[in-house]
Amino acid sequence: MNHAIGDHDEDCPAWTDFFVATASRLIVLDLETPGEIDKNEGDWLEDLLDRYSVGNQSEKKLLDEIRMTAKKISGGVSKRIKPF
Repeated sequence: MNHAIGDHDEDCPAWTDFFVATASRLIVLDLETPGEIDKNEGDWLEDLLDRYSVGNQSEKKLLDEIRMTAKKISGGVSKRIKPF
C-alpha cells in the first residue's frame, strides 16, 4: 500500500502514523525475537525495501521508529538503520 501511495504520503499524515505504528510493531515486537531485528527479519525487510521502496517520509519514519525501539538490529537492513 505504501508503495502505491508513493510520495503522496505527505498529503495524508494519518497514513504515515498508521503505517509507522503498525509496521514497526509487526517487525520489532514479533513472537520469535521481541524487541530485536534478527538476521532473518533484517534480511526480509531489506529485501522488501530493495523491491518496493519509494523513499517516502513514511518509510523514513518507519526506519527511525525501528532504530528507536529495537534493542538490536541485524541482517541486511542494519546497513540502512544507523545508530543515533
